[in-house]
Amino acid sequence: VAAVAQEVGVPAVAGIGVPQWAEGVQSAIVDCGDLPDPIRKMLQFFCGEIGGLLQGSTGRRILVFRWLAHLSALSLTAASQAVWLTPVAVAILDPAAVQDSFLPAMPMDARAAMSHILGGGWYKCPNGHSYYVDACGRPTEVLQCPECGADIGGLDHELLESNKKGTEDESPSGYSVSAYNENHLDRFLHLRELSPLAARMLRALVHGTMLVSAITRDAKPAVNEIVDLPPNLPEFFGQQLAADLGLAAELLGGADETLAVCLHDMLEALSTPVDVRGLNQALEKLSSSQAPGDEEEDDEEGPAA
Repeated sequence: VAAVAQEVGVPAVAGIGVPQWAEGVQSAIVDCGDLPDPIRKMLQFFCGEIGGLLQGSTGRRILVFRWLAHLSALSLTAASQAVWLTPVAVAILDPAAVQDSFLPAMPMDARAAMSHILGGGWYKCPNGHSYYVDACGRPTEVLQCPECGADIGGLDHELLESNKKGTEDESPSGYSVSAYNENHLDRFLHLRELSPLAARMLRALVHGTMLVSAITRDAKPAVNEIVDLPPNLPEFFGQQLAADLGLAAELLGGADETLAVCLHDMLEALSTPVDVRGLNQALEKLSSSQAPGDEEEDDEEGPAA
C-alpha cells in the first residue's frame, strides 16, 4: 500500500502523470484473482484513483494522500497486533464491529457536559423521563415530572424509591458527527479534557479512518442511526477530513509542513505496543465504582494525542 501510494499515486495526485511501468501495476491489481476485493479497492485508490475525495491545494492533497496511505498500511499490520492503533484497524477492516463502540472525538452527551461544568446529577422518573438536580446533585424536594406528572426528587438528600439515578454519560456510540454538524466552523473544538488541537487531530484520525473504510467496503454499519446518512459516504468523510485538517493547520500556525509532521507522529505514537496487562487493569478500574482521581498512579502511560 505504502509503495503503491508513493510511486504511483503521488505523481497522479500531483497531476504530473504516472510512470509508464505503473500501468502494469494497475493491471495486476485488477487482474489478481487472489486479492480480496476491499484490498483491491484500497490499492486502486492509492494508485491515484481518488476522484474528488481529497480537497484543497495540490500540496494539501498530496499531504492527505500520503497520510491516508500511512494510516492504511499501519492498520493492515495493526489488525493482528496489540497496539494503540488496533481499534482503528478494526474500524477500517470491519466497520460493523465498532457500531457499539465509543469512537474518540465524537460529540459528547450534552447532559454530561453540563454536569461537568455545573455539577449536579441526572435522575429518571418512574416512567424513564430524565430530570436534573443542581448544586450537590442530591434531591431535597419532591416535584412532578413535567413529562408525565409522576413524583420526582426526594427529601433530605434521599431519592424517592420509585426514581433511579440516570446514566451520567449517554454519548452516542459509533460514528455520530451529523451531516448537518457545523464541523468546519467549530474552530475551538472542546471535548472532555482535550485541547482544541488534540480534539481536532483525533477527529481527523476518525474521519480518515472512516474515509478509507467507506472507499474499501460498506461503512454504514459503523454510523450511528442518529446521523442522517448522506448519499455519498466517501465524499462526506472526505469533506469532514478536509475541515479537520484545515482547522488543525490554523491551530498549528498555518504551515502544512507542521501539520504533516504532527499527523505522521500521531500514527507512529499509536503504533507502539500496548501493555495488555496494564490496559486490562485500567479497564477494570473504569468498570468499577471507584471515583475518578482515587485510582493509584500507573507507571505506564499510553501515547498522548
